[in-house]
Formats: sequence, C-alpha cells, structure tokens
Amino acid sequence: MRPQKTVFYFLHGLWTLVFVACVFSSAAHAADLQIVQGEDAYVGQEVVLSLQGSLLSQKPLFEWSVSGDVKSVLLKNGGAEFAFTPINTSAIDIEAVAKNPDGQVLTTAKLGLTPRYFEVGIEKLEDEPLMLWDIKVKEERPTTELASNRPIRFEARLTPSYNGELRYDWTSDASTSILSSDASQTTITRSEIGDSELSVQIVNAAGIPLGRASRVVSVTVPSSRIEDSARQKAGWTDWQEAQAQWAQERHSDAVELAKRAAAHVPEDPDIAEGVKVMGANYDRILRALDLQKKGAEQREKDLLVEALKIYRRARVVWPMPESETSIKELEEAIDALRVKNQQAEWLKDTAAAYDQEGQIQEALDYYNQSQALVPSQAIEERILRISRRLELIAEADKLAGTGSSLERNGKLVEAIESYKASLENNPDEALALHVKELEEIVVQRKRQAAALFREGSDLQRKRQETEALLRYRESMAMWPSPEAQKRIDALERTVRLPKSADIRAPENFGIGTKSDAARFLIAGNKLYGEKRYREALVQYRKSYAISQDQILSELIRKLEASLNEYEAIQAANKLIKEGNLLYNQGRVQEAAAKYRESLAAHPNAEVEAFLKHIEGTASGSPDASPSGQGK
Repeated sequence: MRPQKTVFYFLHGLWTLVFVACVFSSAAHAADLQIVQGEDAYVGQEVVLSLQGSLLSQKPLFEWSVSGDVKSVLLKNGGAEFAFTPINTSAIDIEAVAKNPDGQVLTTAKLGLTPRYFEVGIEKLEDEPLMLWDIKVKEERPTTELASNRPIRFEARLTPSYNGELRYDWTSDASTSILSSDASQTTITRSEIGDSELSVQIVNAAGIPLGRASRVVSVTVPSSRIEDSARQKAGWTDWQEAQAQWAQERHSDAVELAKRAAAHVPEDPDIAEGVKVMGANYDRILRALDLQKKGAEQREKDLLVEALKIYRRARVVWPMPESETSIKELEEAIDALRVKNQQAEWLKDTAAAYDQEGQIQEALDYYNQSQALVPSQAIEERILRISRRLELIAEADKLAGTGSSLERNGKLVEAIESYKASLENNPDEALALHVKELEEIVVQRKRQAAALFREGSDLQRKRQETEALLRYRESMAMWPSPEAQKRIDALERTVRLPKSADIRAPENFGIGTKSDAARFLIAGNKLYGEKRYREALVQYRKSYAISQDQILSELIRKLEASLNEYEAIQAANKLIKEGNLLYNQGRVQEAAAKYRESLAAHPNAEVEAFLKHIEGTASGSPDASPSGQGK
C-alpha cells in the first residue's frame, strides 16, 4: 500500500462568543497539547491515540493527519481520540492540530511510531507418552521421542494476546502431512523418521498478517520400532502365561505357548533360554510318565520288584508325586519279603537306574554302597565293568578333546586319527558321523585345492602373475602342497599381492562342517544384535554356503531386502532435504529435480504429490516461486 496522508476534522457545534473571547493565543499554548499512545503498536491491531493537555478544556477544533500504511481510521471521544490499524511494519507519522472557531491554529502535536509483528510461538501439545517395550528389563518405558505414522499436535499462540478473530495458515515440508491447517491447533504425521519443519502464519479477519514462526520437529522412532515393541511385549506375556501353565502342571499347553512366544520374539534371549530349559524338562516328564505306565503294568502282574525298579528310574528322570507315592507303596509291600536286603537292593536298583540313564559315576557310587552293605559277586562284576568303562570313557574324552583342538587349528588329518582312537574306546554315534563329515571335507578341500592350482597354472601361462599368485595362495589355504608352495616362492620374487587382495577360505567355497556353519551363524547373530547388519550378512552367507539351510536363506533374503530398503530411504531423505533447501531459496526447478531424484531412490506419496503441485504451479506461472510454503 502506498504511503498516504489522511486529514480528519471534528467540528464542535454552537460555539459561543464568550468562549471565543476566552481562547488563548496559539503561541501561549504551543506546548500544551500532547499525543499519548495507550499501548504498543502491533500490525493488524487497532492503535488508539488520545490528546492530553490543559488546552482540551477550551474545546478547540481538532484536525488529525496520518502518514503510513493504515486502515480503519476513526475519530473517537469528540475528536480527542484517534484510532487506526497498521497493516505492516513501516513507520507511521501522526499530527494533531488544534484550531479556534475562527480557524486560527492554536497549537500542534506530533507522534511517530513503528508497528511490529506479534510474536508467534509454536508449542507442542503434550499427549500420552509413547510407551516402548524394554526387552532387557521386561517392561514398557515412556519416551519423549516422536514416532513416524503417529499424530503429533501443536498449538500456535500470539504474544501479546489478540482479541479478534484469527486465521492460521499451517505449512510443512514435503515429507510431512498436516491433518488440520486453519485453526490454532494442528496435527501432523510423518511417514518416515527425520526432521520436519512446521510453519504457521497468523492473519486477522481483515486478512492482515500478524506474524509467523517455524519449528523443526525431529521424528526419531520408526513405526517398525513400535511394531517390534508390541510384538516383544506380546511374546513376553505369552512366555509368562506359559510359565503359569507349567506351574499348574499343564505341561503340554505350557510348551506349545512357550514355543509360540519364542517364535514370535526370537531376539529375546531370556525367552529362548527359558524355552530350551522347558523343552528339555518336558522331554524328561514324558519319559518319566512312560516309565510310570510301564511300572503300573508290572505292578498289575504282581511283579513288584520290577515295578519298583521302573518307578525309581522314573524318579531319577523327573521327580513326581505319583512316582514317589508308588515307590513308597511298593517298598512297603516288598519290605515283608526282604527286610534284611532292602537297603542293599535299593542301592543296587538306584545304581541300575543311573546306569541305564548313562550317569555312570553315580551308578558306580551306589553300587559301591550296596556292595559294602551286602557283598555280592554279581555286584562286584558290575563294579569292575563300570570302572573299566569309566576309564575308557575318560581316555575317549581325552582323545576327543585332542581331536577338537587339532580340528580348530586346521589339522584335519590328525584330528580324524584322534577321533577314531576315541571311538575305539567309547563308541559315539555323533562323533562317528562327525568323522565321516571331516573325511568328506578333506576330500573336498583337496579337490578344490587342485582346481585352484590348475586355475593358477592357466593364469600364469597367460602371464597374469598376480592373479596366478592369488590362486596358488588360495590353493595352499585350501590344502597345502609342495607344488603350490614352489610356484608361490617363484612368483613372489617378481610380484606381490595388493593389500586389498581377498584370499578365499574353504567356507567361501561351501566347504565346512556343521559346527563351522553353526559358528558362522552364531557370529552373524552377534553382529546382528549389535546392529552391524552388513557384517552379519557376510557371516550368514558363509554359514549358508556350508549348511544350505533354507530358513537361513530366507533370512539372508529378507535382511538384504531390508538393508537395500533402508539405504534407499536414507538416500531419498537426503535428496528431499536438498530439494527443500533449493525450494526455500526460490530455485523451484532445481528443487523439482531433487524431488524426482528422491522418488527414483525410494517412492514417497507426499513428495510425489508436492512435486505435482510445484510443477503445476511452475507451468501456470513462469515466475513461480515459494509463497509461504515452509520447508
């Protein structure tokens, strides 16, 4: 609005000649009139000025003039007050002239003021705190962090307060949705984590802007974390219910619910360990119940001694009130038949139960106690047999430990020999299978070493010495041979492998034992728990190359997809921020290019909609530029 000067006249009617005779000269009252400003001047709010001084008692005529961008100019209180509304922050000059009824100037008063905008504050409204499950302490804990895909409420306030009707224009960056944009309170959501810039401009009913403000809001909790929190809490609730069912001896229901909890939250070590223990105990319970059934069958046939043996074995497997009751009843029934040998027989039977369960040392201890009480040739022979068996097991364990150490050091041939010696002393199906596995690995490594040697020879004939040297080294790592070492020594006189050269190990070719596969899987799980996902992926691939486990293959596929998705989102967010900066600088075409790049990196419905908006604006107006759009 152009500066303007407005003059107002207020005429008092019916002045008497007596009053005119009493009016003092203008010179006498030159300093007797002042313009007084009641409150600070703000854009869009009415400013009321009043005149003060002894001259007002003479009821002169007043003439007001104003220079500046104002509207709604009014005279009040018989011309002694002057009101107007500033429409911007440009300087305003006001002059009041007092005249007598003859039109003579009695005095003047002047005032200059500069309006200012209201201070606008954007305050986040407090809602119920976001509760996230803490998997370590097993409870929900509140967090002040903001989450994606959840409403966040704000309120805009003016300082000082404004009594009239207001309109609020809320804007935000392209990645943020505003659910309400025309009231003092608004709600936003952001589909991804990152920073959102929220802006508001407040105008009054006349359309005059009173002020504006911006605020950056950091959304740091992805919606996937909230889903994980709910899943982890539900899994822990299931686990607690499973424990309660176990305490109520509803063992089958408890095990099923515990397995479901473990499958739902595989990352909770407490649940995993608890399910492992519960499963082992449940197997023992089932075996004990089966023994109780067999004991009952023997009891029905009046084979009390055999029934007692079976029930005692059931108690060793898993103590139960039913077993204890049956054992007590059987002992009382047999007591009349063999009072003298009762204790000895009990010791012998208990030893036999331990022997059958493979707890040999405990069996030997009970046999020795029985023999000391009532000597028996049969018991003596059992003691000698078990003692010899324990010696063989000890020797077998020692040889197996040596074999394990040799295997860890890569000495597979020596490890196989030590394992076989252990098997001679104590046959072990699992160890025998492991030996066969190692023998097959030796064959595979020798075969692969020969293939790498041949590949190195072909490369050397083609004068690709560096690649040839790498193949010879891989052949030596796979299975040492004098021929490969000789070639390496000759090549290293003229060439060297770069530091970045990656010498492949046997597992890179899928050669390894089940324990190797398990070791790589455990290493991958540890790295995954530390959020080192790329490193975990390397270990998972090594494990899969050996085990060919389809479940692990699916995990690798999902992890690769998740990492690619995450990296794409990060790249897209970076491009969106660059686009926002360009847009705020008025470089709309460059900003649009950045937004297109972000959509190529990762789809985003909000960005796509905003891009269509600015492209439509640009096509309709060659000079299109941001107009109040907060970025």
